[in-house]
This record gives sequence, structure tokens and C-alpha cells, in this order.
Amino acid sequence: MKTKLGFHYYLIPVIYLLLTGAFIHLETSGARQGFSYQVSQAAVSGTRSGGGVSATLKLFGSTIDLDSQVFGYIGDAAEPKILTLAEVIGEQQKIRVEYKEGLTLEISSSLRENSDPLLMIQALFPKESGVSRALITPESDWTLSSLDFLPARLLDREQGSVLIDLQQSDIAEDGTISFEAEGSRLVFFQNPGEDPVRYWFFQGNPSVSRDSYEKNLRDYLEKAYVGWKSGRYNPGSDTWSSPDDGRQFQESALVGMVAEGFRRRDTVDLNAIKGISTRHEENVTYLSAPYVGSLVMTDEARSAEASTINTKLRNYARSSNPALFSEVDHLAEYLLFSGDKALLREVSECFKTDAFEGKKMTALQLAGMVEVYVDVGNLYPERFPGYEELYGLIDSLLLPRLRRADDGLFLFDNDKVDVKATLEAGYYLQEIGRGENRALFEELGRTMVVSVLSLSDENGVLPATLSPLRNNEKERKEGYLLPEMVYPLLAENRYYPRHTFLYKELGSDVALWTVAQSISASRSQDAYTISFSFPTGSTHHMVIKNVPPFAYIELYGIRWNGTRQFQYYDAGGWYYDRSSRTLYLKVRHKRSREEVVIHFRDDTAGEVSP
Repeated sequence: MKTKLGFHYYLIPVIYLLLTGAFIHLETSGARQGFSYQVSQAAVSGTRSGGGVSATLKLFGSTIDLDSQVFGYIGDAAEPKILTLAEVIGEQQKIRVEYKEGLTLEISSSLRENSDPLLMIQALFPKESGVSRALITPESDWTLSSLDFLPARLLDREQGSVLIDLQQSDIAEDGTISFEAEGSRLVFFQNPGEDPVRYWFFQGNPSVSRDSYEKNLRDYLEKAYVGWKSGRYNPGSDTWSSPDDGRQFQESALVGMVAEGFRRRDTVDLNAIKGISTRHEENVTYLSAPYVGSLVMTDEARSAEASTINTKLRNYARSSNPALFSEVDHLAEYLLFSGDKALLREVSECFKTDAFEGKKMTALQLAGMVEVYVDVGNLYPERFPGYEELYGLIDSLLLPRLRRADDGLFLFDNDKVDVKATLEAGYYLQEIGRGENRALFEELGRTMVVSVLSLSDENGVLPATLSPLRNNEKERKEGYLLPEMVYPLLAENRYYPRHTFLYKELGSDVALWTVAQSISASRSQDAYTISFSFPTGSTHHMVIKNVPPFAYIELYGIRWNGTRQFQYYDAGGWYYDRSSRTLYLKVRHKRSREEVVIHFRDDTAGEVSP
């Protein structure tokens, strides 16, 4: 017999289930849940509830209320607003603090080889977020100090100092943190007590020694030379390959190969080299002329281009435009060789002012500025009064742009490494360090050069730029930089075409474009004598600028007539362009040392004063 259950019998379990569900709902929607995450010396703790998230960040003795002390400038707003905390997410060695307006603060830590633990706070606010700048105003008792011109602060604590690397960010004296752009960050290093400036650049890693620098340089030049002779060379077309699969005649590769061959005392067939240049004569310029001839034609083309370049340089100097330093290689040499004294004075006057202080300069402009400082000091400092003021710009403009990436030290343009500028700036920094007994400059320079050379492939080809990724992942390499583009800087090879100035010897602005060796000069009452060396049996060509009108020339010990057709003769010869005061000279060495004597007096034809 079945017993019919009453209504209340079913009601009791239903009520129980409803109450259980209500308690669960209250637990999940109204009650607070605590959380705590730790990354190195940063700790984020707080609670979650149906009403939102509340959290604080404790950082090196400072407390930051993440839901009331983080502000953002929204769009073009003149005043910042408090941002609304949306979520805090703890991951392995990373904490993400997310705001409803689109800002994310990413706190991370990692252990790096040969480096102390590092803590990084990065601000992420893509353009679509509407946040243009972020501020954090901690309750802080931090004692902060600056480091010379570097974008860094030193936080002094009882447990030791902390070096803070400011990358597109800043910390004011009251501890207010400002993130200026998407991806800007603070990087904290536990400074072990050494010089914080050194630590800024090397972060506990050793600098490159002189022996290591010289070895890396030799190895790189070997790769470049092998690439020119075989690895990149296409004998059927006399062209050189590049990484984009292009094959074309590279005059600078040809000249680099010849110069390096002479330096190594290898056999160099200049007739074969001239044959290659003849087959590509439409691409031959002033660069290869000292080896292959065509002096007059290529110098006239160079002079035509110089007129346009000089106008640019004059305008740059008058407006203190930093492009002055990157328009031409070796600006000081260019000015002395041009013989344009008015332009030289205008540029020199520009150096005397603080016109470049505080101006935004590209990495190549900064490297060019250091090049000018070194070149002027090595040439004729008295011709460029005031050039010493460029030295201060190295501290204030260049050093702050040096950063570590992928275990190297590089010169940055915003968030990219300019490889060529790093190489040039590094080379000249170590030159300054050696010459002016500034050890840090020498170590920085060597480390920068070796950092770049380590990126080369088996033929010495380098990337043009690097784009380091966040969190020290491997960098992206973009473009390429062929070894012939950096060989003249690194090789210090006087067989490579170069300018030589005889102001001290002759008392005038006589200047040579040449590959001759061991050049010397003297002046008598009636003549200039210029002597030089080159391998016996070999021929080279020379451009001599700013030569006054003369009576006659003595070559091989005898009076030698000049003609514009001299380049086509097997023996030596010369031609003089009176309008530009340029002497073109071809010398086939009957002996290792030859000389040319420029006579300003001819007893049979009168006298021409120098």
C-alpha cells in the first residue's frame, strides 16, 4: 500500500537547496577574497569582492595604493584622473595590474646570466586605450639621487643602494613615478656597492679587454676579406652578393679588398682591378680613383656634388641643425680638403656655442659629433677654435642613449639599436679614452665595438638595426650593413684612400687624396717637395688640392711636362687645373720611395710666388 507524502515532506529539501545556493552566492558575490603575490622585492596584496578589486603594492619600503594612487591622462585632458583598478593577476615571476581605462602595469623579475636579480615595472597603454601618460604617487620615504647625465636614480637604503634605470619614465624627488609612453618602464638593480655609473653600463658584467678587442677586430677583418675575395664575390660578373640576394658591383668592396691585400702584403694585381672598374665604369667614383685612375673626371664630379653639400652644411651651421654631423663622413677633413675657408669658419663658430645642448639628435648625428671631436683633435685644433665644447655633449647627449641589450652595449634611437652609429661612437669613445686617459670611455668604446662585431655573419655582414623585444627575449635584426661600409673605420689601413694634410709641413692648406704611404713634405724658398712610398713596380694616383700656380714639376729627378692625357700613359705624369688649384698626379714607382718637386721659380721662365 502506497503512502502519499505530504507537501511539507518535499518542501524541506527544496528550502535546504535554496539556502545552500544563497550562501554560495553570498560567498562568491559579496564576501571578500584575499590574494597576495610576490615578485622579487615587489609584493602586491589585496581583496576581490563583488564590488571590485582593492590592492596595494609594497616596493622597496614604499607603499602604493593601486586603486587610489595611480592616475592617467586621458586623451588631451589637462588634468589626470584616478584610474579604476579592474584586476590583479599573478603569474610565474610576473604580476599584471590591469585598469579599466586600458592601462596595465606589468611587474616582472628574472635572473640573467652574470647579473643580479632585476625587477621591472612596465607601463602598457596602447593608443586605443586613450591613456597618454600615467602617474603613480606613492607614500614614499625614498632618498633619491641623480647620476650625472644618465636617465637613472640611486635609491639609498639601509640594506644597500638600488639603481633605477628610467626608460621613458621618471621619478621626482617626492617619489612620484611618471610613465611617459607605451612600454616605458622602471628597472631596479640591486647595486652591490660599486661605482653606480659603471654599474649602469655594465650591470656586473666585465668590460671588454684590450686583448679581446684586438682579437675580435682581427677576426672580423678576416671574415670581411674572405667575403670580398670569395664568399660574396661573383667572378663571372665582378659583383658582390648582399643578403637580399642582390648582386651588384660594389666599388667600396673592391677598394676594401685591394687595401686589405696591400696591408697583408698579398699579391695585388692592379691591372686586373683596373679591368674590373673599367667594366663597371659608370659606377666608378672618386673613391677608387687613387688605384684605378680617372682622377680628373671623378674629381670634377665630386666638386659638382660638393657645391650642393656645402650649401647644406652652411645652412645647418647657421641654424645649429644637428644634421651638420651626419651629412658627410669626417666633416672636419671634408672642410679642410674643400678649401672653403668661409664655410670652415661658420662651422667652427657653431661649435663654440651651446646650440646643440638639449637638441634631439639621431644616433648617427651623435656618432658624427664624436667623430668631429676626435678628428679635429688629431688634425689641426687651431683651425676649429671652440671644438672642445663638443666634449660636454658626449656626457649630456650620447652617454644617456647607451643601453644594454642581449648582453651587449649599444647606442639606441628610441627603441631601436642603430648598429653603424654604435660602431662609430664606440670606436671614437675608446680613442678619446686612450688619448685623454678616461678609462670609462675606453671600456665603453671597446665593449660597444665588440657588441656589434659579435652580430656579424661568416662574411662580416651586420644587421642595420636591432629591435630588442621586451623581457630580454632575443632581438630582431633588420636590414644589413655590409663590411665595406665599416671597414675604413675599423681597419686603420693607410692603403685605403684617405685625406692627408700638409699644413704643418708647408704652411698652407695643401691636402692630398691618396693611398701613398709614409708621406713627408718640406718647403724651400722656391719649391714644395712631397715624398711618399708605395710598392716598387706599382702605380697609384693622387689628387693634391690648394696648390698655388707654379713654374714646373720635377718627377723622377727630371723636369716633367704635364698634360690632361697623363692618366693614359704607362709612366707617371700630371695635370694642373689652375681654376681649382688642383694638381693631379700619377706615379709608377721605380723604387719604393719617390718624390714630386713643385717649383715656383724657373730661371729660364721667371718666377711664380707660392
